[in-house]
Amino acid sequence: MLLTLEKVLVLKNVPLFAGIPEAALSDIVAAAEETAAMIGADIVKAGEPWNDMYVILQGQVRLHKDGKTVKELNALDVFGELAALDQAPADVTATAVEDASFFKISGTALYRLMNEHKALERNIIKDLCKRIRKLRAERQQG
Repeated sequence: MLLTLEKVLVLKNVPLFAGIPEAALSDIVAAAEETAAMIGADIVKAGEPWNDMYVILQGQVRLHKDGKTVKELNALDVFGELAALDQAPADVTATAVEDASFFKISGTALYRLMNEHKALERNIIKDLCKRIRKLRAERQQG
C-alpha cells in the first residue's frame, strides 16, 4: 500500500492526469480503491456490467476479445474510462498478464470528481477526442 503522497506522485505521471493540480489528484486518490490481480486473473470479463476506470500502478494487462489481443497495457496506462462514463457491458476481457495493482475509480466517483475539478473533466474530454481522431484516421487509411 502506498502513502497518499506517493499515490499523488504516481498519478502525476499518468498522461490522463497531466497538469491536474495536486489538490485534485489528492481527491482522486481518496476516491480510488486500491486493488490487485494475480497473473492470469480476469479483471473484467466481456459481457459483464462495467462501470469502473482502472489506473495500472504496476504489472501488465491484456485487453482481448474472442482470443485476439486488442491492446496490451502497462504501468501508468488507464482503461475503462468509457465504462466509467457510460455503464455498459464490457466489450473486451481485461486479464492480468503478470501480477498487477490498480487504482479503481467508480463511475459515480469519476463524475463527482469531474464536477469538482474542471481540469480533470477537460483532460478526459481531450483524451476521448484524441481517441476518436485516431480511430477516424485509421478508418480513412484502411
